[in-house]
Amino acid sequence: RVAGKGTELKFGRGGFQGGRGASYGKEWFISHLPEELDFPGEYHYNATEAMLYFVSGSGTLDCKGDPNCDPTRTQIPPVGGARPPTFEVAQIKTLFRLQGTQTAPVSRVTFSSLTFTGAAMTFLDPHGVPSGGDWALQRSAALFFEGAVNVTLERCELLRLDGNAIMLSGFNRHVNISHNTILSTGGTAIALWGYTNGTHPLQPAGTGPDGTAGNFPRYTTVHGNFIRHLGIHEKQSSCLFQAKAAQTYVSNNICFDVPRAGINLNDGFGGGNNVSWNLLFQTCGESGDHGALNTWDRQSFVTTVRDGTPSVVPATTAIHHNFIVADYDADGGMVDNDDGSSFYDEYSNFGIYGGAKMGNYDGHAKRSHGNVFAFPNVYGKSCFWNWAGWFPIEGESERFYENTCIMDGPAQNYIAMLPQSCSFADPSTVSVHVRDNKVFAPNADVIVRCGTNTLPFSRWKELGLDPGSTVANLPTNDKVIEMGAAVLGVPLTIPLMGSGRE
Repeated sequence: RVAGKGTELKFGRGGFQGGRGASYGKEWFISHLPEELDFPGEYHYNATEAMLYFVSGSGTLDCKGDPNCDPTRTQIPPVGGARPPTFEVAQIKTLFRLQGTQTAPVSRVTFSSLTFTGAAMTFLDPHGVPSGGDWALQRSAALFFEGAVNVTLERCELLRLDGNAIMLSGFNRHVNISHNTILSTGGTAIALWGYTNGTHPLQPAGTGPDGTAGNFPRYTTVHGNFIRHLGIHEKQSSCLFQAKAAQTYVSNNICFDVPRAGINLNDGFGGGNNVSWNLLFQTCGESGDHGALNTWDRQSFVTTVRDGTPSVVPATTAIHHNFIVADYDADGGMVDNDDGSSFYDEYSNFGIYGGAKMGNYDGHAKRSHGNVFAFPNVYGKSCFWNWAGWFPIEGESERFYENTCIMDGPAQNYIAMLPQSCSFADPSTVSVHVRDNKVFAPNADVIVRCGTNTLPFSRWKELGLDPGSTVANLPTNDKVIEMGAAVLGVPLTIPLMGSGRE
């Protein structure tokens, strides 16, 4: 539905990707207009005439005066000749479904060395809001598993699937998704989304706080996958999305070229996840106010994950030994612990351009330690950014220690604490615990921000709130690379197989 005059368009209902209820945005698209049928490979179906119009052959694009248009853009796949040998249109949205229940699951199924492609677009299908994070998505995918146990998807290719590629819905146990290539999807590559019971006065039935029935994905392995070029249609898309799932092992994946976070944990739920040894870059390519790896936790759940007894306290999630380049518009940092995120242990990560964000808003019990942040940015030049909102209970404050911050300019924020109530004059308003950090900057010049006030590093140290931390001049780029390799535990040079070179 389009309303407007001239060249000004306002997009209305459609594309239900936001969890906050926004109905329109910018930079979306309109499809299936016969007036836009102007380049090889494009088609239009007129249902009234039962006629398919297809532009075959090769040629250059009529840019109609658009300075941003490339008239020689490459077609994928290439189109040539008077008529293509085949013309395929996707009609089904789910290519393969495993459907069991918690009491009668489908078990011991392996998909190996297969190619899945050509699933239809789901961009305008009804979406749901899984939990308290900002994201919404549809509970569907090209490969849909519900009620599955000991299922393996390995060494497969999932190509040009115009919705989500893989969905683990409801009860799933020990699903292994390993060594696959996932390329050019309309939505998210791998999504986990459980069910909960109970009611909440502000949310619909089925989204309540009770997760004790165990109707959610647990013990999932996502390992060694190559994932890129996601979110062609849906901009709230990631390599891995998780809501109401627990104890997911995410390791050794390569993820890049995505419109939003590379990995998004939409809630803390039962926790116990392990995110390690992943490479993330080129994230947040079409969005901002997000980190390369993003977490939320605005909604508490009762589960038995932590110790077998019902509790709102989840098991701690570990995020470690990841190499994350927070480029494009990942202004929320390397790891963006957004509103309410709690019980995270983040260590031994190497981040370029992204710092550590701990947006409290009743979140607490997060630890960031032993990380290297090179040229960090969190809503500006900051290494550690914290907005407490509400002060956590005693003993559950945020902790930032034994980290390395390498600032690329003078007078940048080593620490930025944003609550207006934060005051250097009253140490009790400083709600984070920091110590033993190494800070580097041109001329050893960094500041600490507290509310609207700032102090140079030397004055900050005089307050006695940051024991053991030091500041020094900016190291060379070679030294920065050496620091990153050391924290990840990898060699500075890696032999190229069979080449005799490094």
